[in-house]
Amino acid sequence: MGNLNTHISYLDAASKEAKEYYIQRLGDLVSAAKEKGKVDSFYLIREDDFFPYEYMWMPTCEKTQIESTCTELSSELRDEIVHEKLNDHPLGFYIPVPQEEYNKKLRELPIELGYLQAPAHFRSTKHFTVNTPLGYTHRYNNVESNRNFIILDSIQNFLDSPYHYSLAYHDAYLDVTHEFFPISEQAIVLMSEENYKSCLNDKDLQTALSKRNLIVFKGEESLAINMVLAGLGALPSRPGNPYMEYDEETQQILENSIQELAFHHHILYDQSHGNLNFKGGHFSDLYDGYHKGMLHFEEEVLDFLKQKYTSYPNFFQYHTFREFIKSGAYHSLITKVGWKSIVQTFEEYNKLALYRFKNERQAYVQERQSITPEQHEVFVKTLEFIKEYYASSEYFDFKTQSYLQSLMIPFFHSYDIESQLDASYALLSFQEDQKRGSLSSSVGEPKTSDK
Repeated sequence: MGNLNTHISYLDAASKEAKEYYIQRLGDLVSAAKEKGKVDSFYLIREDDFFPYEYMWMPTCEKTQIESTCTELSSELRDEIVHEKLNDHPLGFYIPVPQEEYNKKLRELPIELGYLQAPAHFRSTKHFTVNTPLGYTHRYNNVESNRNFIILDSIQNFLDSPYHYSLAYHDAYLDVTHEFFPISEQAIVLMSEENYKSCLNDKDLQTALSKRNLIVFKGEESLAINMVLAGLGALPSRPGNPYMEYDEETQQILENSIQELAFHHHILYDQSHGNLNFKGGHFSDLYDGYHKGMLHFEEEVLDFLKQKYTSYPNFFQYHTFREFIKSGAYHSLITKVGWKSIVQTFEEYNKLALYRFKNERQAYVQERQSITPEQHEVFVKTLEFIKEYYASSEYFDFKTQSYLQSLMIPFFHSYDIESQLDASYALLSFQEDQKRGSLSSSVGEPKTSDK
């Protein structure tokens, strides 16, 4: 199909001319920063393998993202296929095979053979970098760069959001479990030439890309991002050697500027959502860890297998997915019905999972877009209370902490607005009782509010 995007441009980051222009721009931007004593142009950057078609950043969860995943079931199946191809157990006797030979046969299998469509691991927050390519933050983030899509956007929506948690060049993040985070119309999408060519036949993606300015680049990803930043008038926080090394004055200006930005907008500075390197951090990683969505998926797959292979009830007498694997029942099932049958069953499951996911995602997005201004205020007030509580949680007894945690979990993890609001009202009621000095009345018996 033809290109739908009328706002597309190309960048050859490997060219001599582009590199020379980049070095020149860096010099000009450094001079301007020293003259002003600060930098004041900031861009929010996110790299992702999944494109935000609605131009809103959403929580990563079973309602928003499904992935072709090598599960434990997939690994067991692929292992059995390899052993059959090696024919290393003739007449029931196992003949050891060199690991190198095994690995060679494994590599010959189609990459996603036996994979299952699984819900993405739950994340209540969305993470960004500021004026910094993700590839230049590996010492901090340990997150793979070179993703399918890169989106640069004005930082203003982030600064104005009541859901933000923390801000730094290498890591800026906010809560998205209650309201989605909008991507502005001025945002720029970057894609490598290879990734762009691979999606030319994806009509839905091409239509989505046509709604924003698109830059298709060649060469090193991090350098291309920095070239775009410099072209927009933003001084990259890390220029990337060998192009330039900032002197101490420039580094201090950059650091002071981002700290001042965080302070001015009442945002925590450089606090991760976990206790990384014992620097302290936010509570969001704690609650992300409480989410049990993956277990729910595993039980669904087990139930699907049970319905498919009704002739083998003894293989499904186990109550949990883990027991099914450890008992060897799954291996016995593969032996009985053959690996080709299991692969076909997985394909049937994947089609059903994709169909169900698309419908559930559409309903989830529509409901989130229906949030009223009054509900917005309730969510914001609740999040502020949770922030305050975690700043002083050591002053509460164990019973109170357990009670509040039992409300915070549905506040973050529930996928329907009503359940999140119920948790909000109970938490805010507790806060009001605390203010009135009647803390004990709310423990175990939360007050209710009119909705």
